[in-house]
Amino acid sequence: MADPEKASDNGAWLDEHFPLHKAVFQNDISRINEILTTTCLPKINLDQMDTHGNTALHLAAMLGNIEAAKLLLEHGANVGLKNNDGWKSLHEAISYGDRKMIGLLLSSLKKQSHRSLSSKLPEIQNHLESLNDFYMEIRWEFQTWIPLLSRVMPSDTFKVYKRGSKLRVDFTLTDFNESIISWTRGDMSLLFDPGAPKSYQTLLLNNKDEVYQRVRDKNRHLNDEIDLLMGCDIISSHISTRPIRFVRAKGWFMNDKSYNIGEYKADLFNIKELCLITRKRREHLSQEDLRKNRELNKAFSSGKLPPDDGSSDDDDKNHHRASLSPPPKPEFTWAEYLRLPDGPDSHLGRPKEEKTTNTEIKGMLALCQDFPLTTDQLLDILEVLEPVKPTVKKFRAFCSSGRLPPGFPIQLEIPIFATLTMKITVQLFRWQQSNEDAAFSNEMFKVPSHFREDPDHFDNI
Repeated sequence: MADPEKASDNGAWLDEHFPLHKAVFQNDISRINEILTTTCLPKINLDQMDTHGNTALHLAAMLGNIEAAKLLLEHGANVGLKNNDGWKSLHEAISYGDRKMIGLLLSSLKKQSHRSLSSKLPEIQNHLESLNDFYMEIRWEFQTWIPLLSRVMPSDTFKVYKRGSKLRVDFTLTDFNESIISWTRGDMSLLFDPGAPKSYQTLLLNNKDEVYQRVRDKNRHLNDEIDLLMGCDIISSHISTRPIRFVRAKGWFMNDKSYNIGEYKADLFNIKELCLITRKRREHLSQEDLRKNRELNKAFSSGKLPPDDGSSDDDDKNHHRASLSPPPKPEFTWAEYLRLPDGPDSHLGRPKEEKTTNTEIKGMLALCQDFPLTTDQLLDILEVLEPVKPTVKKFRAFCSSGRLPPGFPIQLEIPIFATLTMKITVQLFRWQQSNEDAAFSNEMFKVPSHFREDPDHFDNI
């Protein structure tokens, strides 16, 4: 129920309810600094959302106020939060088109993700140490209904070795980009040792080239990433699970359908009432950008994909794009902004060219009631892989939604875009049988002595 005193003043209380937002809106740097640093003022919630779901960082990105954004980020503002329309501050920065702002938010997002994982390492370490040693294989397959493209979609098998609190994961598919459907193949391993010095806890190995690289928040290819973001649609997609239902699949004579995956019996469920919500924005794109993107989409639809080894000619590399001319400043005041309804009239940045697609989708889930691991233990293992395998995050998000029936998700098939489906299968699991097993020797969890460190070998980690 609304506060009678606040209701009686026609909402005037709103004007001072968001002091940090107001200072950012007015680009009052001294006031922002005062609010963030003066201890006698009430403690400010950096990630407080205004009437449109925008944080102060959203406003800084929409208005191109980079000094305000720097101050907010220095004090820990969260780059990953979404507003009422489902957009992050980074999305708004791409729309505005200032390279410095995009780079600032992109690098901050990477740092925050890295810090988030680091903060969870003690808990992950405890979970791993509580388990006996094991070997596990997880199959990842990407599928599409596009006929020619479906024959060349990639797949991979994660080979997971666990000894004590250490992990080794061998895989061949990296740099998979589901938005433009491209990938790179290789012979790679990830080594995770929470007991190692901090900067060496997670290492990525290229076994063919005999090099390794520390996984950390680094920005060597930041300019290339900015170019890519500035030249593509801004996309926000998620699966709405609010009305989701899991219905037992039926076999012959309407019996509940079950089958074996490896050595384990799994009960099959159809996932009903899933909705894939995809939002696309392109107000920042030129006519030339739109033309190139149409040609690229046409090529993908006809099954023409980038080389599987990720090689390309120098002529195909993105040039460093210039910042866009800033959009007009808003014509309304701070007080008016707070009272406007959500929609185009209250948007602060470049006028949006937005398309929203709601697609009813189908999914499949196979649950095992006697699998040796719990779902949480599997998610801990996969979280270690997120910095180098971003698609892992989608699987983890779905399985941690709290809506799954009891059991271990031994197989899951869900769309991640309207035309792209991800299928994950835990196809093999076994406990270590002997301390003499070569697959679990100490050497398996160390960088070979003849490998050299190359801090710039892998892109985007």
